[in-house]
Amino acid sequence: MTRLSSNGLSLVLAVCAVTITGLVVRRELFPSAPSAQQTTVKTIVDWQPLVQGGSVVGPPGASIRIVSFLDYQCPFCAESHAGLVRLRELYPGRVAVIYRHFPLESIHPYARPAAVAAECAAEQDRFEEYQGTLFASQNTLHLQQWHDWAVLSGVHDLPAFDRCVAEGRYNDRVSQDVQLGRSVGVDGTPTFVLNGRMVAGTPGIALLEEWSRDLLGPRGVGNQ
Repeated sequence: MTRLSSNGLSLVLAVCAVTITGLVVRRELFPSAPSAQQTTVKTIVDWQPLVQGGSVVGPPGASIRIVSFLDYQCPFCAESHAGLVRLRELYPGRVAVIYRHFPLESIHPYARPAAVAAECAAEQDRFEEYQGTLFASQNTLHLQQWHDWAVLSGVHDLPAFDRCVAEGRYNDRVSQDVQLGRSVGVDGTPTFVLNGRMVAGTPGIALLEEWSRDLLGPRGVGNQ
């Protein structure tokens, strides 16, 4: 074997080793993040507690109530957020989303404080706006600019917001959401539940649209 061939073989082996190592590391570091292609549907018999409480965006008495377990550092959650907004626009006044926090703290250290800040904004009826700001700023969450994002989100009483964040007022609420999610088998984000059917990953948005269409009709003119 020539020296050139030997060097080429060594390079190939090195690249393979790096690739395999990367896959192993990814598997170890991201064991609970659902695959972007995952579409498994699970049935939850006792799903009503999931829609009781949580931060609601949309009419509380909406025909369609979707529970969304999310993590503000999860890129798939940012993608699915746009899908949920689109679904609410497709059926105006007919769809509500109940948001439950499920920070994957082992890989997303700023997801929990972001969730707490979002709930502090909710005290002033700015949850939806603050949530949108967090997703838009996802790549800079490590800067923890909770106050600045409150300004952008239209939070009126900023000192009250700052006190809420500083004392971690909604830490217990976030922990309760996590416990509730685990009790029904949530192990990654985003995860959605609609009428007892649970699906994880961004393809879940397409299923939510299909299920909503079955219940409401093609443009929300079906069942009332």
